[in-house]
Amino acid sequence: MTRRCVTDWLRRGLAQLCRADRVYDVEPPAQGDGRQGRGLTAAAFHVIDQVDVVAGAWLVLAFVVPPTLALVVASLVFVFVSHQAITVLGFALGMRPTWR
Repeated sequence: MTRRCVTDWLRRGLAQLCRADRVYDVEPPAQGDGRQGRGLTAAAFHVIDQVDVVAGAWLVLAFVVPPTLALVVASLVFVFVSHQAITVLGFALGMRPTWR
């Protein structure tokens, strides 16, 4: 690996960790700023984006509450449904440009 490859890899990794990839001008978004993706990949990303916080929450909660399949599934469903409701409410109140 060349030095440039290593520094580029580190820069991209740090940008992803900080969720600041636009600050470092890594790559422009494929669909453009503010536009929604389309297709199966976009739908999968939408669901994962809604419930990814559950994994982090269960990593912390596992020290206090033993995770069961029923609790994890219930928390996934709760987070997904409540996030959808809040997103649609934000759109209805004019706080979001799209309902998704």
